[in-house]
Amino acid sequence: NNGLIMPKNVGYPISSGILRLNSHFDNPNGMSTGLRENSGFKLYFKKDHVGHDAGIVQLGDGAVTIRDPLPVGKSITSFTCPSQCFASEKHVFAIGYHQHATGIAMLNEHTDNSGNDKTDVV
Repeated sequence: NNGLIMPKNVGYPISSGILRLNSHFDNPNGMSTGLRENSGFKLYFKKDHVGHDAGIVQLGDGAVTIRDPLPVGKSITSFTCPSQCFASEKHVFAIGYHQHATGIAMLNEHTDNSGNDKTDVV
């Protein structure tokens, strides 16, 4: 995994002068004993506007209110975001799925600019 590499003409605006990094790990089986975390990141700054501002749209259970134990057997949780969620045109260049060990699959249904329905299953 190479992480998120944005297009060259896209950047996150940092107008407040503050940047916050949030990193967390899931260790459901308690395997952390003796392990050492060795990840990192590169952050590039540019004083001039690069062309397009990037942002994050978080859909689903952003507050992580769905917790264990899940109901016995298969269960489905569904979230929708109608087109009114987006006040202006957005160009999606990355999607991240997040469910730790509590799920076996995720489904993302969306419509592209041409009106074609797309489905991603992870």
